[in-house]
Amino acid sequence: MTTRLPSLKLGESGTLVLRLPRDWPESGAAIPWWWGAGAKAAQHGVVEQLSDLPPFTRGARVQVWSPATDTLLARVTLPTRTRAKILQALPFALEDQVLGEPESQSYSYRPQADGSLAVAVSERRRLQAWTDALQAAGRSAANLCPATLKVPYEEGRWSLAAEDEEGMLRTGPMSGLACALSADLSVPLTLSIALREAREGAQPPTGLVVYNPPAGLDVAAWSEALQLPVEARVQDYWAQGPTSPPPINLLEREFAGSGGDSLPLAKLRPAAIMLAIWMVVGFGFNLWEWWQLKHTYSAQRAEMLALFKTSFPTAKLVGEPAPLMARNLAALQSGSGSLAPNDLLPLLASAAPALQSAPQAHLRTAQYAENSLTLDITLADFQGMETLKNAFISHGLQAEVLSANNREGVVDGRVKLKAGGRP
Repeated sequence: MTTRLPSLKLGESGTLVLRLPRDWPESGAAIPWWWGAGAKAAQHGVVEQLSDLPPFTRGARVQVWSPATDTLLARVTLPTRTRAKILQALPFALEDQVLGEPESQSYSYRPQADGSLAVAVSERRRLQAWTDALQAAGRSAANLCPATLKVPYEEGRWSLAAEDEEGMLRTGPMSGLACALSADLSVPLTLSIALREAREGAQPPTGLVVYNPPAGLDVAAWSEALQLPVEARVQDYWAQGPTSPPPINLLEREFAGSGGDSLPLAKLRPAAIMLAIWMVVGFGFNLWEWWQLKHTYSAQRAEMLALFKTSFPTAKLVGEPAPLMARNLAALQSGSGSLAPNDLLPLLASAAPALQSAPQAHLRTAQYAENSLTLDITLADFQGMETLKNAFISHGLQAEVLSANNREGVVDGRVKLKAGGRP
C-alpha cells in the first residue's frame, strides 16, 4: 500500500524511515516505511522485503527504529567521565537488569544534566543481524534507535503507544519500556508496576496519554485503576518524519562502521574545525618566521663574507667566515709578536697575585695547552680551594675547578684558568 501526499518532492533524496518488526529478520514480517524530503512524510507503505522499497528511496538517509523489546533503557550514575572507563563499568553497573552475559551486550549512553547516564543496552547479535540485513539490501543505517523513543513525549506526562498487540511506554526523554497489551484491554501489569515505582520515587507522572488506542479501550476505567488522568489521542506520529535527531544511536560504538553517525563526533566537529584553522594559521606563522630568520641569516652572512674578503683579500674561504676570521686574526696577532690575553705569560701574570694571596697554597705543576693554564695545587682544606678560585676570578681570570680530593689531611686540587673573568 502506498499513499501519495501533496507535499511529495521526488527531486529530493530525503529521509527513509524504517520500523523493524519484532524478531526481524528471522520472522520475515512486513516492514513499515516512510519517506519524506521535509518535516512530513511524502510517501509511506509496507514491504515484505527491503529489496521491494521504491527506487526513489535510493540515496536517502536511512533512520531505523528497532523493536522496543530488544533494547533496555536504563539510568545509572558512575564516578567517572572517561569514555573508556564508562564502557568498562556499565556491564557491572547494569548486571542486575540485563539478561545474558555482559560481553554479549552493546552499550550506548548519553550524559544527562544531573550527572547521570542514560544507557541503551542491546544484544550484539540482534544489532549484527539488523545491520547485515540492511547491507544485504544495499541500505546503510545512519541511525538506529529503539522505537520506544519515537513515541511523543510531553514534560511531566507519560506516553503509551499501542502497536498491534504491544505497547510502548515512554516515561522520559531517554527512558521507557515495552509492555504487552492484554486481549481484554485492561491496564498492563508492566505499566502499573512502573507507575508504583515512580510514585515511590521523586517524579511521578501527572498524566498518561495513550496514542492510537485500540477500539474498545475504556479510558475512564484506566484512569480510575491508575489514579491518574488518562487521555486517548489518535496521531500518526510515524508519518511526521524525523523532525529532530533521535535521542540515541545504537550504532555509535562497535557498529559505527555500519553507517552510524555518532552524535558525539558531530558535537566535536566545531572543535575539529577550530583545531584545523589553528594548525593552518600556526603553520603559516612559523613559515613566515622561518623566512624572516633565513633572510636575516643570509644578510648577516653576506656582510661577514664582505668583511672577510676586505680584511684578507688573498685568503681562500673554505667554510663559515666567522671561525676563519678568528683563526686568521690569531695568526696575525701571533706573527706580530704581541701577546693575547690567553697566552701563557699573561695568564701567569694574572694568576701569580692570586697565588701569593694564599700562602697556604702549594703549586705542584703548571701546564699550558689550548689557550688555557692548568694548575695542580695543594691546600689545607676545601674552603681554601674556594677562596683561591675567587681570588683568580677577582684578578680577571675564568677559573674552573676540575678536581679536588682530600688526601692525608690536605686537599689536592686542579684548576683550569682562562682570561676573561670578573676583574
